[in-house]
Amino acid sequence: MINPNDYIIEENIEKFRNFMVSDKTIATALYGDYSDDMGYEKLMCTSTGTPRQILSVPSNKFDIENGYVSIVQYLAPSTLVTGLNTCRFAGDCSKVCLAFQGRLQLHVRESYTKKTIALYKYTERYLRQLISEFYVLAVKYAMQNKFVFLRFDGLSNLPFWMVIDIPKLRQDVKNFLGGYDYTKKPVNDSFVGYDITYSWNEKSDLQIASRFDSVAYVLNKKDVKRLLSEYPETFVNGDKTDIRPLDDKKHVLLSFKGKKTDNDFVMSYDGLVSLLGLEGVTC
Repeated sequence: MINPNDYIIEENIEKFRNFMVSDKTIATALYGDYSDDMGYEKLMCTSTGTPRQILSVPSNKFDIENGYVSIVQYLAPSTLVTGLNTCRFAGDCSKVCLAFQGRLQLHVRESYTKKTIALYKYTERYLRQLISEFYVLAVKYAMQNKFVFLRFDGLSNLPFWMVIDIPKLRQDVKNFLGGYDYTKKPVNDSFVGYDITYSWNEKSDLQIASRFDSVAYVLNKKDVKRLLSEYPETFVNGDKTDIRPLDDKKHVLLSFKGKKTDNDFVMSYDGLVSLLGLEGVTC
């Protein structure tokens, strides 16, 4: 068993907490130390007293059959929690966020919101639980001869690499291949053992995208299918597996999971072909 405290970078805790804040006055008033109406146990337990799990393992038959497991943390998206912002660089994507699509939307208001408050209010205690849960899951899958990846930001975009020593955790947990996330931050914070995929959006340009080894584009399902058929040497099917460190190409296609939309975050076939200069190119 590992000691979670060995992997927490304490000197960066306050900086991390400040990164979560959208309005310091409101955040302090609602979640400050003097406000004890929301203790950690109250936030991290359901109404029936069942402890909330920080991490989950989405079912992906392709990954599991190939010996990999993605362990994911889901927090409240963007500015859903008053006074906080878990996705500082969000734009039009916030209007069509996965948090409000399918089964995920069933958990956003209650579970993900309270976990986000717990992370901000009791950061070190929350991180200890996160690391402990991860270790238990890693051991479980090691016994099944599977490697694990950790995605810190299933719906958010927070710098967990700032407060968790990922290289040390990789060193001590032998079947842990590393962390990975998506970001709209125009700076590549990735390092060995932590891969970041840039999420193309209405604020993007090719100069920003060039800073990343992996770039993801969201399109309607029919456009994803067409692009994969016409340009198999250019694009990766991001719907097949979420584990981006396993990709062998830079450009990742993701299907929009919501209803039909004219949101600028969702690209078109023609728009992406033009952007990448693929007109007239055949594969």
